Amino acid sequence: MVKQKRKQIRLKDYDYSENGAYFITICSKNREPLFGKIVRDGIPDVPLTDCDDNGNIFVKLSDIGQTIQQTIEYIDEHNEKIEIEKYVIMPNHIHLIIMVNRINHKGFGTSGKPSPTENEDETRANEIIPKLVSSLKRYTNKQTKSDIWHRSYHNHIIRTQKDYDKIWEYIDTNPIKWELDKYYVE
Repeated sequence: MVKQKRKQIRLKDYDYSENGAYFITICSKNREPLFGKIVRDGIPDVPLTDCDDNGNIFVKLSDIGQTIQQTIEYIDEHNEKIEIEKYVIMPNHIHLIIMVNRINHKGFGTSGKPSPTENEDETRANEIIPKLVSSLKRYTNKQTKSDIWHRSYHNHIIRTQKDYDKIWEYIDTNPIKWELDKYYVE
């Protein structure tokens, strides 16, 4: 039996130790709609074709979705190296814009390089995103007492303001355009 080669999620030749913005998508295991339902005016399962763009559509989070939301907010408030600038929890996936800002934090000097006096494990900036995703998955799995996540995640480096603005709008409108989403399930 031939073992499948795992798809690489990192951009070749990119220096992940730099500050920057990342667009992260994490799916539920088997893309099951575990995190909530798309609703209109508080009424579940109204066809989205009947909705307008006035913000009447939103995601009604399940208990698992609420656990994910609390975890995201906790991580954002308690991690000085990152800021979760925007996120949305969809029925079977989450999107996040994460800003890594590691310079001038504990363990880093003004050059942005790790301090030789600090613990290497704490200062490897190129592991901030993978560690954040891993922590989010492990904690929410523990809280929900189930394995709710797909094995990997999608990672996009945001390089320009135009790219950032486009992704911000995509996150804002994701619930409205749920039926057009590539992760859509009925």
